[in-house]
Amino acid sequence: MLTRPVIKWRMENGEWNTNKQAMKKYIFELEMKVRDYECDLQGVVNNSNYQRYMEHTRHEFLETLGENFEQMHKNGIDAFVSRVEIKFRHSLRTGDRFLSCMNIRREGVKLLFDQDLYRMSDQALASSGTVECVIVEKGKLTRGEYFDKLIKTFHDKSSPVHDEDSQFIIHDTQHLTHE
Repeated sequence: MLTRPVIKWRMENGEWNTNKQAMKKYIFELEMKVRDYECDLQGVVNNSNYQRYMEHTRHEFLETLGENFEQMHKNGIDAFVSRVEIKFRHSLRTGDRFLSCMNIRREGVKLLFDQDLYRMSDQALASSGTVECVIVEKGKLTRGEYFDKLIKTFHDKSSPVHDEDSQFIIHDTQHLTHE
């Protein structure tokens, strides 16, 4: 079973707040910290690092499903990013702790990762992005059957809950299935 970390948010007045109503619900969350070498001269995280944070989150998510890219490649299966779109909202700075959150959805042959980064000190949305991925098996683009296997693996580790607004059924960070 995938586990969700219990996050307590320290508010400016010093009190702990566990109310995360401003945040969407996600299937996977990963806490990270900004390192000083990731920042530019203005003291904020360089834009390219947001994509790295999102990539790291996707890799960690896949590992929770028992997958890794090296083994996939040995089996003749390669995942490729076909498109990335990132919107920058609030800058992260050296030492900031942030939560990298993710949902997934199928669209044709692609698996889309909808990813948001939240600064933990104030729950500010630092960036949001969508990463589209495709699978090439033995040199040929597939129709995404491998993604169906991943979704089934996730579903088998979780319990489904219905959400009519989504192609996938996501109602809790631990629940996902395909309609």
